[in-house]
Amino acid sequence: MAAVMALVFLFALASSALMIVINGSLTFGVVGAVVCFTALASGVTVGLLRLVHDWEGEEPHGGR
Repeated sequence: MAAVMALVFLFALASSALMIVINGSLTFGVVGAVVCFTALASGVTVGLLRLVHDWEGEEPHGGR
């Protein structure tokens, strides 16, 4: 599960940084896009953390 968390987090971090680096300017639209994408990516990360927390407390079902 740690690999899934790393892939989600690194993708979000790299995408946000790449958006700023490729464009080269900090206009209102770029800042808005980065803020929006970062908010969405953080929501996905928090949701995944909640799922992982719930999965750790489950009892095995015996393959059924």
